[in-house]
Amino acid sequence: MWKNLLANGKFTSQPIFRVPYYAIFNRYKSEFRMFQLTGARYTEVNLSDLRFWIPEIELGLGVWQSIYKNINMLWLRWYDKDGNWVLTPTEQERQKSERLILQLRVLGVEPDLRLVLINQTKLVFLTQRYAEVSAEVRRVEMFF
Repeated sequence: MWKNLLANGKFTSQPIFRVPYYAIFNRYKSEFRMFQLTGARYTEVNLSDLRFWIPEIELGLGVWQSIYKNINMLWLRWYDKDGNWVLTPTEQERQKSERLILQLRVLGVEPDLRLVLINQTKLVFLTQRYAEVSAEVRRVEMFF
């Protein structure tokens, strides 16, 4: 799937199947690099603002500074045609909860926010657990 090439005295990895783009993000150095297939070779794309738009899927990939999963650092994240970051499942659920709370307040109902927080916490746990189990299943499937 990947082959190591010696280039400029460094090992680089390039996919051997010919995908139009590939990204490398080094979270330890906060370094984001994009490569585009041009003919038979991959060339590095000059990123002026640490974002790269992929027209074929109408999404961009960029570097985002924030707290995610209780870790404050730079993250690689998708963004839409308007430049807005695509919401994570947790952010989507929080947004739904906030809309529901607003609708209830408009109707004159004051929701018990402790219950909302408990349900959000359960959802975050279940989402993380699902991701862990899915990753484990993929690792096990590699042996069969």
